[in-house]
Amino acid sequence: MKKIILLSFLILFLSVCCAYSLEDKVVAIVNDEVITKAELNMYISMLKIQITEEGWQKYEMSEKKALENLIENRLILQEAKNNKIEVEDRYVESRLAKMRSNFSSEYEFSDFLARQGFTLSEFRKHMEEQMLADRLIALKIRNRILISPSEVTDYYNKHINDFYFPERIYTDSIFVGTENLAKEVYNKLKGGADFGELQKQYSKRGSLGMVTKGQLLKEIEDAIFNLEVGKFSKPVETSDGFYIFMAKEKLPPSARELKDVQQVIYNIIWENKYSAKLKEFIGQIKEKSYILIKDEK
Repeated sequence: MKKIILLSFLILFLSVCCAYSLEDKVVAIVNDEVITKAELNMYISMLKIQITEEGWQKYEMSEKKALENLIENRLILQEAKNNKIEVEDRYVESRLAKMRSNFSSEYEFSDFLARQGFTLSEFRKHMEEQMLADRLIALKIRNRILISPSEVTDYYNKHINDFYFPERIYTDSIFVGTENLAKEVYNKLKGGADFGELQKQYSKRGSLGMVTKGQLLKEIEDAIFNLEVGKFSKPVETSDGFYIFMAKEKLPPSARELKDVQQVIYNIIWENKYSAKLKEFIGQIKEKSYILIKDEK
């Protein structure tokens, strides 16, 4: 009996030690700091809170990518501290309060953090570190991005094909539930009946109005865009009934004016500059840093 108890205790002891050693395992060294498996797991949990599981799949994240991101974050955080950048507690508390406001109670918030593997103090620490890094990025990159009106105009002229309205057509339509009724309405139209009157009498849905090419099912688009203005289509079958369309006005493809898309272009240029400058900034920090990623054994 004593041997069984001793053996059980030994198994339990080894299990705890193995679990501890796995969590305590160093996965990377960044200058004079280590990143442990536990920190990586916590970072992954934090990421999944921010971008959700769907985002994790969308951005094709993996543990390897997460570690690369964590290393870059650690480098930025170290650089922030070297630059004596600080974040006042009131700003951290304000962001934490905003996070809390998404939950009905303090208990629900704490329970959520616990399920993600965080204590409140750990979560607050990570949030503060993110804000430190964000402030450095703002000072070194975001606040230094300048975009002139001529850059916006040049981008517009070089990418004019990206700012075209595709072909559009303004339609009237009659929708009925059965094929027999669709044929009856179609024959009346062929006999010279007024489309608008038949629409009032038979249609169970409003007209589609302005339709853009590429917006609808192919069989519907083919019926609509092959029409001449003032002409009506044969009945078109859909999953729940039949449409008859009339073309009221056709608009050919046309370029959107610069004034209508300049904010979109500004945002595109800004994102491109930000990404390039951030990549360059991180590259410069890496060049002067010691980084070692431990091999998996």
